[in-house]
Amino acid sequence: MKIFKTINLKNDRVYIGFDENNNQNFLGSGNYISKAIEIFGPASFKREDLIEISPDWNQDQILQQINFYIKKFNSDHPKNGYNERTMKINNQNKLNKKIQVLMSESDMTNLESIIIEEGMENDQKPKSTSLYVRNVLIDHIKNKIKE
Repeated sequence: MKIFKTINLKNDRVYIGFDENNNQNFLGSGNYISKAIEIFGPASFKREDLIEISPDWNQDQILQQINFYIKKFNSDHPKNGYNERTMKINNQNKLNKKIQVLMSESDMTNLESIIIEEGMENDQKPKSTSLYVRNVLIDHIKNKIKE
């Protein structure tokens, strides 16, 4: 098991990840890195192993090390990388549950892709799903009122 860094060779943005299977072809599975790999292609990325994980480590110790490297490389900042903050992921999952009740899984996947693409186009970290949906609803209501 390893913590690794994936580097986008086109823009030097990085992703810090964890690989249980030591698969050198695995570049990451987060939303932002997955979308970047889809856009730039896997050949545009290089993986570097950072640290071997001891089998004795628990999940908290692993997350602590991952967060250390995310901070070290500032990879949760949209200009530097593709990581999401662990705390933000947990909070966002709670907020998304309400939205997920209203939408199918494929609709949620499509919505997340749209949000990520817009964030990348604007060179910004994508908005949370709940904030994005709120803004879309507000815009829709304003347009209806104008009619």
